[in-house]
Amino acid sequence: MIGAVTMGAAIAAAVFAKNAAEHTKSSADTAERALSTVERPYLAIEITKSGVVCKDRGTTFGKVHYIFKNLGRTPAILIRQHFTYRRSDGLPNHIDPIETVGTQLPYGITIASGGKSEKFKTGHALPITAMFEQRRMDEPRGDTLFLLGFVVYRDLAGNEFATGFCFAHDNESEFYLASPRHCGAEGDRYNYDRVIAQHDRSLHVLKG
Repeated sequence: MIGAVTMGAAIAAAVFAKNAAEHTKSSADTAERALSTVERPYLAIEITKSGVVCKDRGTTFGKVHYIFKNLGRTPAILIRQHFTYRRSDGLPNHIDPIETVGTQLPYGITIASGGKSEKFKTGHALPITAMFEQRRMDEPRGDTLFLLGFVVYRDLAGNEFATGFCFAHDNESEFYLASPRHCGAEGDRYNYDRVIAQHDRSLHVLKG
């Protein structure tokens, strides 16, 4: 009887130890996932010069100047980016960072935690065909101009992320981040922070 009790106690202890080990591993995995989420870069984009100058005689267009800011807690290594303009009565088609490769950035551009990049600028002036017609400021405003795209970057561990953005310009102000009144329920398809899976990275390499 004592032997049976002892064996039963030993089995119970073994089961408890196994469950405790599994729980500890699960807790450790959860903590590691949480830590990797917190201890990562987060890039935001800031337009420092819109390239749109509104005057009494009309509107002139130049290059857009912008910088990236790292709001995260670890360095961000820039990989590729994509910018495009759309003139539209409503929200334009969104741009997916997997379907669109974009422009590869020079290797090794790194933004420290809390830091910002050097100034970037679009490679050409805003295309007038994609924007408003020249008009006087007192004329009714027309379609909205959208500047949208994404930037893809990685952390020091090789994980990749994408920041998507969609700015609007209505001929009455500088570019501003398109609000829910533009994006509605689809806002996360335009202004987002996204982890890029390994499989999706392979796809864009094949496309590139």
